[in-house]
Amino acid sequence: MAPIPVLTHVLIALICSLARGQIQPIDLPVALTIPAGVDMGGDMTFRMCVRMKSPPGDLPTLAASKAWEAGAIKDYTTNNAFGLGRESGSKAGFAISVLPDGAWTWNAGDGRRRIDHRPEARDQSIADGRWHEVGFAIDRNRGVAHLFHDGRRVALHDLHGVGSLKSDTRKVHLGSADLDVEIGAVRIEPTALSSSAVASDFKKRFGQKRAGATLRSWNGRPLRVLAWNIWHGGRRKGRDEGVKRVVEVIKRSGADIVLMQETYGSGPRISGRLGFDYFLRSSNLSVLSRFPIVDVHRLASAFRFGGVTIELKPGVRVQAFSLWINHLPSVKAQLAAGASADDLVAADAKTRGRETQAILSQLLPHLEKTPEMPVIVAGDFNSGSSLDWTPEAAHLPNHQGLTVAWPASRSMADAGFIDAFRTANTDPVKAPGHTWSPEFRDTHQERIDYVYLRGASWRVLESEVLSEHPRGWPSDHAAVLAVLSLAKKR
Repeated sequence: MAPIPVLTHVLIALICSLARGQIQPIDLPVALTIPAGVDMGGDMTFRMCVRMKSPPGDLPTLAASKAWEAGAIKDYTTNNAFGLGRESGSKAGFAISVLPDGAWTWNAGDGRRRIDHRPEARDQSIADGRWHEVGFAIDRNRGVAHLFHDGRRVALHDLHGVGSLKSDTRKVHLGSADLDVEIGAVRIEPTALSSSAVASDFKKRFGQKRAGATLRSWNGRPLRVLAWNIWHGGRRKGRDEGVKRVVEVIKRSGADIVLMQETYGSGPRISGRLGFDYFLRSSNLSVLSRFPIVDVHRLASAFRFGGVTIELKPGVRVQAFSLWINHLPSVKAQLAAGASADDLVAADAKTRGRETQAILSQLLPHLEKTPEMPVIVAGDFNSGSSLDWTPEAAHLPNHQGLTVAWPASRSMADAGFIDAFRTANTDPVKAPGHTWSPEFRDTHQERIDYVYLRGASWRVLESEVLSEHPRGWPSDHAAVLAVLSLAKKR
């Protein structure tokens, strides 16, 4: 095999034609030198155009700053992860490849940890015989990677745990031996380009017709917010069937904003099928939005908390945070052992109460910067509510005569948050609102998932618990839907 040629230029984009609709393919395989001004440990943007007639099926190198093909292909699917990748993904650098169904896949690692984006071809194909543009922007100030497909930002990935992408070479390898692919319009830039800049460049090259649909602008109708732990990526009812049911539930709910827990590799599939903006805070937490995400907020532990600012329309923004806190101790076991109300509170305070306080200790100072902006905190608190365990509800079988001031719910109330479900359904006897568990009916039935709101402009119109699907509910948690209005500013 002939030596791979090395091309060097300050602006790699000059190796191809920039005329609209015309892309001059590069002779492959080739290694391009990364321009001296690009810091692989800092901000950068990488974009390329690629055309393939069909998927090769073996995760080849399309673009990689590391020895991507040196790693064996592995199915990383577990309860907490999903999809194919190469074991070389943890090596320092980045790689763009193609999945067996024809979707692109992106990987970044720092030599210890890795992150991967594994969407579906139905949403992000690059192997259908047409030219496509894919790429990413690393924004170290915000701590995220913006991922782009055909000019549209398809995901925001938190870079938590993944440091510098500097590898042992300042080369980007394009193409693989004997790979039937065309690559052109490769650009490596020393800044994190904005989504609007990437979209504008794509439209100049390919035209408006090829540009993906833009996210909607809010028309003032009631907002529908969904909090849902989807249970191991929603795949417990089947790798595809479970995800399909999750998507169907979200669509039927009409949700505009989804605060999701146990995302576990299914996020790109779900957001892609919905056409929503998508931020992955950690393998666990994500936010999906019908409206544009314009900022991210990386507070507290990545596995337990994080959120975004969503622009509903120009001049109207809200902040939305997804949360998951400790599932221990077991209330069922405590009650079986004869725990008193004081026992329950003391035990809960050590885990869920402490974690809620830790989150609020960072959230509240953050919110002081934008005191007029409405806020949503929603998710799986794994804890009961003081609004449910009242004297009037003590006779309920699952309360065993107890009135309990649960620490997490008290902390949220003290911080100025209201419970959307209990605001709309004031009687805990008539409307218990159990979210745990539609799957495990023999366990302690309880309301542990919440949509909390802060800000004088929120109005709760209605709220309900969702736990039914015609082919079977896909999660061990019910979902909480809150329908909200935003009062107009005077």
